[in-house]
Amino acid sequence: MADAESRQRRWLTPALALCIAVLAIYAWPRQEPAAPPVRTEEQTADDVSPADTLEPEIVNTGAGASPQPGSGEQRTAVAGPDRTKANEATRHPQGLEGTVVDDAARPIPGVSVYLIESASNDPLLFPHTRQRRHLLAPIASSVTAPDGSFAVGLAVAQTKAYELVVVSPHHATLRLSDLRLLQDTWHDLGALILEVGTTIRGRVTIEGQPGMPVPQAVITVSSGGAFADAAMRALPNEQGALIAQVDNNGEYELPHAPTRGMVRISAIAPGFARVIKRDVELSPTAPATVNFELPPGKSLSGSVRTSTGLPIANAQIEAFPNKPDLPSLLAFSDERGAFVVHGLRPGPHTIRATAKGFAQKEAADVRPGQLVQLTMAPQNRIQVTVRTPTGRLLQRYRLNLRRFFPKDPAAPLDDLAVRVGTIGSIHEVSGQRVRLSGAEEVAEIHGVPDGIFVCEVVADGFAKTLSAPIRFPIPADQGPAPAPDTVEARDPAWLALALPPGAAQRVEVVVTKGARLRGRVFDSAGAPLEGALVTTQPAGTLPDSPMLRIMQGWTPKRITVRSQRTDADGRYALETLGLAVYQLQVEHPDACRTLIRNIDCRQPGEQILPPITMASGSLVEGLSTVGGRIVGQMKVVLTTPNTAPADTTIRLETVTDGEGRYRFDRRIPPGEYVLRSAITGGSHPDSEIFNQLLQFKQSSKNFVVPPGQDVVRVDLNLPSPK
Repeated sequence: MADAESRQRRWLTPALALCIAVLAIYAWPRQEPAAPPVRTEEQTADDVSPADTLEPEIVNTGAGASPQPGSGEQRTAVAGPDRTKANEATRHPQGLEGTVVDDAARPIPGVSVYLIESASNDPLLFPHTRQRRHLLAPIASSVTAPDGSFAVGLAVAQTKAYELVVVSPHHATLRLSDLRLLQDTWHDLGALILEVGTTIRGRVTIEGQPGMPVPQAVITVSSGGAFADAAMRALPNEQGALIAQVDNNGEYELPHAPTRGMVRISAIAPGFARVIKRDVELSPTAPATVNFELPPGKSLSGSVRTSTGLPIANAQIEAFPNKPDLPSLLAFSDERGAFVVHGLRPGPHTIRATAKGFAQKEAADVRPGQLVQLTMAPQNRIQVTVRTPTGRLLQRYRLNLRRFFPKDPAAPLDDLAVRVGTIGSIHEVSGQRVRLSGAEEVAEIHGVPDGIFVCEVVADGFAKTLSAPIRFPIPADQGPAPAPDTVEARDPAWLALALPPGAAQRVEVVVTKGARLRGRVFDSAGAPLEGALVTTQPAGTLPDSPMLRIMQGWTPKRITVRSQRTDADGRYALETLGLAVYQLQVEHPDACRTLIRNIDCRQPGEQILPPITMASGSLVEGLSTVGGRIVGQMKVVLTTPNTAPADTTIRLETVTDGEGRYRFDRRIPPGEYVLRSAITGGSHPDSEIFNQLLQFKQSSKNFVVPPGQDVVRVDLNLPSPK
């Protein structure tokens, strides 16, 4: 029963995130960059899925390396907020700028401004953010100048959504959602008003004894949004977290809480059960008084150790009550492996321990007051040797672990299975940049859970190559357990062997030169087209699909992503492509995007493709307003009608400039289209999706692009809110 409940919890969050992603398709689009970035061979050779978080370069990685028990995960380095608007604008070609003022329009200097990636970029990553908190760390930061101005910039304009967070010790935290960046453009967000915020105060006493304060009680305020709360705690020094501790009289005060909306407030203290007040409504006109009466509670203590008795530090301990309406309680082990979980109510709990490099450990039907000893087994390891077709050892390459899903589960896991099977991400194991030295031949992948996997190797001068499948563990009835700790995986016969938990399996990967594609591109008049960007994509890709854009962040590609611009004769050549089925996307500022589908490159060698002719098409531009007024930044979306065939659908997205003008820099063919617009940068990100869906509906406008017209102008006006 406990296992079933555990499985339900494990799948609930990803399923909920996927539902949110589907709902958010129209509210979380990406803009069309002013010009597509040119990928260099060095950039595209790495070909890392956005779902992968690469660890620092692994130097001297060998079979002898082993994970250090309790070693904490590295947190992404964040530059301190010491940039000014001037030097930030000179550092980066694009970004966001503005001025922070109070409600009297006076500039506020010295407040921190952070740029973080939006949840919409990769919603299925949420279940892993607790274990990998660095994924939510700010990607850029600044501090307001004496005149209240700020600038946060990025070196590369990516098709992603961002949130801007302004944190002041004297005001309510401000969050602006669904912000976009255009290449070589600085967007002025105007004046951002910080409000003083609402004060939450109250007293924490013992249940049934209103005059008796609870010592050491801690009060936490959260919005109820998993991403928002985690992101606020991921800011440096947890600046965004709203946490207070009671004084000797049991009283607390939390100033500068949000000025409106619904929040969740919890109180917890040693020796008492946690109490949660849900749906507390805040108002900008009056402080909120929230008192707590804590009933007696229990604590649960214990330790986390390896099978050899070594302590495991920084292990995450979750205590799940066996009641569906109560959330889990969280604690972390110290350097001695010891932990204490406070705030438990009577009754059985499931205790789950998670630590990097170790298999997850659960203990069912644990009651508060018990001493829990959790022994965590090291997770499986894979030892990888990479060679060229001539047998030369490679010592520098990128190494990723991928889940493997065979097309026929009953078929042998051989080379044919690799060619027709599917790969997927594994967020628990990061990619590595391997750099062996001396006589070392082996790189190791630690922390591999049970399942079927392949190793993906990307090396300079060679195509992306997948290893033979690797399975952990092998059922004992398929063969006897081997005596050595390591088994060679060069022959599929190794699959009949059983290995003990935590053992290492060894695989040798022989990289290849892969496939090569070349051909020519012409304009509508039949002349060679110079400067056309030719990019490889997986077969069947719909480049404008919002769902695809969400999924591509966590789904690795079998193909090799390559981009190249055509020369003066319209020629292109794409080298060292991984063996797979491809399609080509061809783009040029003076022509419509063209897709060449179903190019079979599953065998090594060169293919010469038929000539590609690109149609001219039209540009679409105009003015977008709200009730006839120009506002800060508006999102403008162009789509084909719902009746258009799936393989001909078009979806372009951009944002308006400071004068309310928009322009799609990609040409579109003649036909019927729909334009919509919505306001971005709302200060209530959690409800922004619903507001934007309504605004898209209110501003919807059909129009026709006629043949032979270079520019089509269409103005949009969103009705003013009542």
